[in-house]
Amino acid sequence: MGHSLLATLKDLKAFIGTVLVIFFRVQYGVVLEFLGKCGSVRISFGPKIKDLKPCTNLQNTAILMQGPVFGRYTLKTLSLYRRNYPDTPIVYVTWKGVCQSMVIEMEKQKVTVLLLDVPIDTNKNGNADFMIYSMRVGIEYIKNNINVKYLCRHRSDQRIYKWNWIPSLVALIDLIGIGEGTCNLSGRIVTTSGASGKLRIYHIGDQFQFGYLEDIELLWNVPSFNEGYAYLLKEYPEIVELQEREQQGLKAENYIGIFFYRALYGCWEFSHKASWRLFNDAIVIVDDSTIQLEWKRFAKKKFSGVYLQNFLDINPHIYEYRQDKIEGALSFMDWLYQKWEEDNGHCLNHPWYMYSKEQWIISEIKEPKKYRTSIQSLGGKLL
Repeated sequence: MGHSLLATLKDLKAFIGTVLVIFFRVQYGVVLEFLGKCGSVRISFGPKIKDLKPCTNLQNTAILMQGPVFGRYTLKTLSLYRRNYPDTPIVYVTWKGVCQSMVIEMEKQKVTVLLLDVPIDTNKNGNADFMIYSMRVGIEYIKNNINVKYLCRHRSDQRIYKWNWIPSLVALIDLIGIGEGTCNLSGRIVTTSGASGKLRIYHIGDQFQFGYLEDIELLWNVPSFNEGYAYLLKEYPEIVELQEREQQGLKAENYIGIFFYRALYGCWEFSHKASWRLFNDAIVIVDDSTIQLEWKRFAKKKFSGVYLQNFLDINPHIYEYRQDKIEGALSFMDWLYQKWEEDNGHCLNHPWYMYSKEQWIISEIKEPKKYRTSIQSLGGKLL
């Protein structure tokens, strides 16, 4: 009996040793692979074998990055993307004044850098005008490449580590079709959980998006805020009363969202029910962790709250579990649940009607150039 037990323990020890050797060998090989120090890595565990290697010939997808240039962080991001996708067009849209040596380093990675003048006539309520302008210029440039079918756009302070994220997202929008009434879309638009929300009307994440080029163009076919809000007040005067009733205003994501709703359905509407219709028909959410998205928010001042969060590696968007409160972020499971609710007619209003919504303070609601908003409460409490 003792000899049998001893033999079993030896076998177990040998098995664990083999597993550990395989694990560390794979980890070492993957690191070398992504550093460009070796060819594709062969992972063998039993009869299944998978090759990890760069995805070549992805000329039908373009990556559009927006925002300031963040030194070495930017260069490392571009190096990673170019390593994983050697043939994919990458366009970086930023403002004039960038260090010329940095531009040269970016161009060495076969990245097209578009340097723009900072727009002057912008609304101070968020950065929507800067995004709208740079997206318009970036998309117009990319449209000159007849091979581009899909477009990814994301902020310059973010990075995706998932090695096969582009083919995976193409598969996602191919598998999950668009809803009824959205015939002018080619497919769903993918956005991320951390930048999207379920307690704000039209809270479609504006930090990362992936989809067909023409769909992303339609989403961002929005006038600057001063012009667009003036037009909205004229065409949809009810927007003033609705903002006051819902206690939510228009800023960045949901300003873009209300125009996107009109582009798809041909009418204006500002309600949680309309927002969920849009999510149900035209959007699909992926969790940040699914594509290994890193958001390295850069602080303007050292020792600020953001600086401390980065230093301690604290994600301010992670919420603790409470039975009487839900988090505002929209996860894939949240999106799936609300889509099931809507598709089966279980909810006459919207899935989160039992919880409080975000509450905003809006000033100068009828004056586009003076229009300002601030968030008073993030909501989420059980009513």
